[in-house]
Amino acid sequence: MAIPTAIAITSPASGFASFQVAHGLPAAPWQIPQITMTSAGNIWFDPVLPYDATYFYLHASEANLTAFALAYAGPPLGNMYTSLVLVAQMFPTFKRGIAQQNPPDTLMEQIIGDVGAKMNAVLQRRFGEAISDAGGFAAWQGALSPDALNVLEKINRYGAAAQLAAVFEGMGNQAAARIAKQLDDTYCEELLELNGWDRNEKPKPQGGVYDHLFDIEARTESPRPVMFGVAGGDQPDDTTPGDMGQSNVFGKFDKRGT
Repeated sequence: MAIPTAIAITSPASGFASFQVAHGLPAAPWQIPQITMTSAGNIWFDPVLPYDATYFYLHASEANLTAFALAYAGPPLGNMYTSLVLVAQMFPTFKRGIAQQNPPDTLMEQIIGDVGAKMNAVLQRRFGEAISDAGGFAAWQGALSPDALNVLEKINRYGAAAQLAAVFEGMGNQAAARIAKQLDDTYCEELLELNGWDRNEKPKPQGGVYDHLFDIEARTESPRPVMFGVAGGDQPDDTTPGDMGQSNVFGKFDKRGT
């Protein structure tokens, strides 16, 4: 599991300005890091280019402000595919980092981990052959593509947000209660696809839409005709398979092709 790196930030003496800070990570951060202010004022990431493989690109409201950013060099993995920051952002009015924060980060991390553990169980059941070929779950997980990780991040985020909304509802937050079902519906729908199941939790003959991201040998539908032939009934009235440079596979059923 990746560990976040705390990176110190100080705004320049020129006051309100755009500036950059070398983050020292081996690669670009996995996601936009969370900035925690250690002085008055505000520092924020550039909305167009927040970072690259070398620098953070930032803005500051005042001169000589101090802060630190928690950055992941790679996805947190283990049983966490998303982060506290991304889950909390699903609730714009929820404030983290204040003395009265409720629920605390420890509970949110537990929720994210619980959802991630269920996802891991699905992955290990569904893609056992690919995991075995890779030499084990950790090795397979560490080699997942960015697209696969984006899918897992979304599922983890919506699942955790659905549970967090239920916590908010229990605290009397009716706004969160109104979106709890929507979040849970999205999570359940995505988890069904990860399982390769239909809405009745029965295996889909064609598999799940994400299968190819997790197993390169997964069954994949093709829009191309079998054997490069086209049924006569599918041809325009004035066209024969020969006109298309194709073999007349189904010509005996179509007098136009004979």
